Formats: sequence, C-alpha cells, structure tokens
Amino acid sequence: MTRIEFQNMAMQIRPVIVRRAAKLLEDNDEAEDVAQDTLLKMWSMRDSLDAYVSAESLAMVISRNRCIDIIRLRRNGKIPVNEADHLISEDNEADRRVIASDYSESVNSILSSLPESQQVIMRMRHFEGMENAEIASLIGSSESSVRTSLSRARKRIKEMFINSRPYDD
Repeated sequence: MTRIEFQNMAMQIRPVIVRRAAKLLEDNDEAEDVAQDTLLKMWSMRDSLDAYVSAESLAMVISRNRCIDIIRLRRNGKIPVNEADHLISEDNEADRRVIASDYSESVNSILSSLPESQQVIMRMRHFEGMENAEIASLIGSSESSVRTSLSRARKRIKEMFINSRPYDD
C-alpha cells in the first residue's frame, strides 16, 4: 500500500475509529489517542494490509482491543494521573460507579453466555456503534436477520439479568 493510499484510507476510517472509541471509553481525548495508536499500528502493517479482506474491519479490531486495554487499566487501578482527580469526588459518585461496574460485569457475563453469533452482533451494535445495515453487510446477512438476532439476544439478556438480580428492588 502506498503512502497516498494509506492516507486516503486513514482519512476515511479515522472518524469511525474515534466515534466508536469515544462510545466505549466515554472520553473524546482518549478516543483520539486510540485512533492515533490504531493508525500507527496499521501504518507499521501497511505492506501486509492488502492481505486482509477489509482494512476498516482490521482497524475496528485493533481499536477495540486498545479500548479494552485502557478499560482494564482503569479497572486495575492503573489510571493515568489526569484521570485520578476525576475519580476523587463525592462518596455517592463512588457508590454509583461501583454499582454501575457491578451491573456492567453482570451484563458482560450474561452476554458471554449467548450463542456466538448473537454475541458478535450485540457487540457490533452496542459496543462498536454499528448500524444494522453495516452489520448485515459485514457478516453477509440481511438487515432483517440482524434485527431478529438483536431482538432475541436483548430479550435473553433482559431475562437473565432480571433473574440474576433477585435482591434488587
């Protein structure tokens, strides 16, 4: 891949990377960093990018993995200095974060118990922010099938989540 081809590709996929990373990380600055890291990694792989079916899909995988790394660092207490001040706040804010983390872990556990195809579709839709048409084209299916799978997965997650929380109001 030539430098100009890479630049054109990067200009097209960078906004998508930033948008999806911002959804996952809830931080626009970190999303920009993820996009930069992703494009740097892809630049280092530029000679072999033609071997991949879709450079955009590869970019989404790389950026998602980078976001997961950042989220894990946050959870393990290895938070960058600029974020530490944000976490030191009122007690009720800390409580809300713990509860949100608990619910998030429950949903992730439930999600991992779904059939693989439903897991993939749910992650693409809700974690990566993809539209149904985009998912359908990537997995070679119809929009109707994607909607049906999403509906079934959401219903199953809701049932399992409610059943796993008998102590909640």
